[in-house]
Amino acid sequence: MLEQINHMKIAYGQLYEIENTLRLIIVSKMEAKYGANWYYIISLKVLRRRPSKEFLNLDLHELISFFRIYPELTIIFPLKMIKSFPTIFPIRNKIAHCKYLNEYELKELNNFYHRFINVLSSKKNSSQLS
Repeated sequence: MLEQINHMKIAYGQLYEIENTLRLIIVSKMEAKYGANWYYIISLKVLRRRPSKEFLNLDLHELISFFRIYPELTIIFPLKMIKSFPTIFPIRNKIAHCKYLNEYELKELNNFYHRFINVLSSKKNSSQLS
């Protein structure tokens, strides 16, 4: 049981870092482009209605959609990575509902996490993230 707890702590930490880093990137880029009320501005501009949720309450799949739509964000991650985000959605759901991840899922999340960090590190080194 202790081994499972330790695995899940690591998995939760990785997921937390992925999801909240995405939020930080979105806020940073979109505020720079549209100003402090960016979320309402782009919702009205793109969806033609006010947002139904506060930005901080968006789930991972909703955050990923920003990286497919907005030019300021589409350059952050390679298209291949953006397309691979859905592979971690079931893992995210299991973590959110306190279900233990099997070995394959733990490895899948860990691999994704390291690819994610590597992309951001390379972007930061080339100054495309700031």
